[in-house]
Amino acid sequence: MNNRDLIYRQNRQILWPLIEQAGFTDLENFSHSSDIPIWQISRLLYGLLPKINLDIFLKLSEFLKLPVHQLLILFYPQDKISTVLLEELKSFNNLDELRLKTQELETTLLKERESHSLDTLRLEQQLELENSHLQLEENQKQEALINSEHLQQELEVLTERFRLMEENFAADKEKITSQYYQQLAQEKESLKQDYEQLQIQHQQEKDRLKQEFQDATLQTLESLLIQLPTVTAAIQQTPEFPSVKLLPLFRPIPQLLKDWQIEAIGSVGAEVAYNPQDHQLLEGEAEIGDRVRVHYIGYKQNDRLLYRAKVSQVF
Repeated sequence: MNNRDLIYRQNRQILWPLIEQAGFTDLENFSHSSDIPIWQISRLLYGLLPKINLDIFLKLSEFLKLPVHQLLILFYPQDKISTVLLEELKSFNNLDELRLKTQELETTLLKERESHSLDTLRLEQQLELENSHLQLEENQKQEALINSEHLQQELEVLTERFRLMEENFAADKEKITSQYYQQLAQEKESLKQDYEQLQIQHQQEKDRLKQEFQDATLQTLESLLIQLPTVTAAIQQTPEFPSVKLLPLFRPIPQLLKDWQIEAIGSVGAEVAYNPQDHQLLEGEAEIGDRVRVHYIGYKQNDRLLYRAKVSQVF
């Protein structure tokens, strides 16, 4: 059994009697009644109390009918808990006093907020920009919408906690002990890494949706992409043909292919050396290097082959 599982078992043995003592039958009943998400309770069981929001922490103390400092002693990692913080919490007689102290601290933090407003505004603008790009891609698939919403919620939670951590860090820097100062710095770095990882996942999800959209579009337009160059060449050879007036309507298609980094294989009527990786014989057989004529062009996207050019031997 690894250390993570051991912490879970120990904390569950501590939490379960407290839940029963508070009058709840199981974790689901406790979660529903206290409005505390199951995943937040899981954080408590896995020894991640430092990562739980203050409002959730206060709800745990209230519904378990347990003073705040005793809750810290039971579930906070003993090698990380600040003696100064614990003694200060013991001085509070009830949750109302703790909430009052929290409100006083928040009032002080608001006065310091202007010094951090520029970085926070830039971060929020960046999030809004990325959210708008993500929303455009999410409309392509319902499953991607659900996944992206979940990632966005986690990203907003981490961003808010990161902002509060910076404000608390600046306000309390001169008051806390060296050990608590180091703990805040480590948690700040951990939140930063989580945030960067979510950004990477966010970008990967956008790239995946973009590729799926392109593949679906190319599959729908497959016949048009293959036939249009051949038809265009035939019409251009007969300028008096009435259909020549329709050619300008298809001019956006080459630009779309260019934007998607899609390149044509050959050109209609061109004679080239036969390469089975890029060419498909309409009939007969040919050796590598034999002269063949392109009837229908093919396409590549970067190094990925989409369609082979259709060719015939030149005798």
